[in-house]
Amino acid sequence: MMGKIVADALPAFLGGRLCLDFVNTVDPREPAGHDFLPAYANLLTWAAAARVLDQRRMRRATAARRATPDEAAKAHAEAIELRETLYRVLRAAVARRPPSRQDSETLAAGAAHLQTRRRIRSTGVHWRWDWAEDDPLRLPCLIILADALDLLTGEEVNRVGVCAGQACGWLFADATKNHSRRWCSMAGCGNRAKTRRHYQRQRHSR
Repeated sequence: MMGKIVADALPAFLGGRLCLDFVNTVDPREPAGHDFLPAYANLLTWAAAARVLDQRRMRRATAARRATPDEAAKAHAEAIELRETLYRVLRAAVARRPPSRQDSETLAAGAAHLQTRRRIRSTGVHWRWDWAEDDPLRLPCLIILADALDLLTGEEVNRVGVCAGQACGWLFADATKNHSRRWCSMAGCGNRAKTRRHYQRQRHSR
């Protein structure tokens, strides 16, 4: 686990997609280990590091957390539910099997809600999608969900892999040409596997 933690006690960003880094905020994944998001404040810290929100929206979310701690706790519980749903759905996609009915319905409901929170805005002659401003506590997860749906409905979902490291389970988008990536990080799980193989060879050669 230590190889995946950056200096400020956040998980390393190794997934290659926002939604994958989000589901990787438990280390190891299998079996479930340290949770980097035990409270809403931790979610905001992670969101700032992941650049999910700009500074203005981060200030609004921070102010809302302090002003309405009960609502922030609810938003945190919803974030964890989203994280675990996405993890199961993505693992099913990696295994080329359908997700559970409950996860499918949960994600479909989230997608329907997502559409009510988006706004189309013009900036001069250009148009862009933006977000409703009335619920800053839940905006980070809406942005993460949008990224997840984009991944799941595109070709890149076929590039999602699971780290082969023992007791890891982190997900990543494999950008290699021949789809050969095996590790969340060569410096972490990859190096540990290499060390284990070397030790076993040395042991058997005695």
